[in-house]
Amino acid sequence: MDTISVREKLILLFFVITPTMLPAQDIKQSITSDQVRICFDPLYQTDARLISGDFYQTPAMSHAMGNPFFIGPEWKQGYVVIHQVQFDHLLLRYDVYSNKLVLNWINGTGPHMQIALKNNNIDRFTLNSKLFRPCPDEDSTHERRFCEVLVNGPVNLLLLKSRKLAVSATGNSDYVYDTNSKKILQVNHKLINYHGKRTLFRLFPELKNQLQNYISREHLTFWGKKDVNHIKLVTYCNSLLKKPV
Repeated sequence: MDTISVREKLILLFFVITPTMLPAQDIKQSITSDQVRICFDPLYQTDARLISGDFYQTPAMSHAMGNPFFIGPEWKQGYVVIHQVQFDHLLLRYDVYSNKLVLNWINGTGPHMQIALKNNNIDRFTLNSKLFRPCPDEDSTHERRFCEVLVNGPVNLLLLKSRKLAVSATGNSDYVYDTNSKKILQVNHKLINYHGKRTLFRLFPELKNQLQNYISREHLTFWGKKDVNHIKLVTYCNSLLKKPV
């Protein structure tokens, strides 16, 4: 198909939008939806498969301590997979308080717009290379929530977060975003709350000595927010499980 010039697109757009203004005898042929899409997409850079949610308004975070987002209020580079179609080079953030994946979208006329994408259409997405997918324990009758995939393998390590507004105890602000985080192991479609190395020892007693030696050799500690060490341990456990017997 020959390339359509901008002038031709605008003429086509005029005929699409204002058909009732034209004499009936001047209409030579109908306009297909594909022709309309060809006209709109290059001009406004939209794709209805992606831009299909509601407008989103950022909460007034000055009225509360903290923020409602999974990682933080800054926009993250990432992609979204919707019905097995991947959309790249997006600016995103995940509001876990209202359970909305928010797209920072620039339309063809210039201004930025925030769109809350439809959760039930989303297969997976990334935020600054961190992978998120639907929580496996979600009831299919409810809207999808998402968890971060910390480790992917025979044993999946998943991080779930939720936030709620609570009355501040400090008096510095009216409310505070209270965060709840938990880690879950997914093994053969079974979900197990993860409480550190002892969870792995209980699940895989035959690997306990090898896991203990690895912890000692790598000087791994697990107190506080040592997510990186939990990731190392579960990744090593997966490597042992993948070895031929």
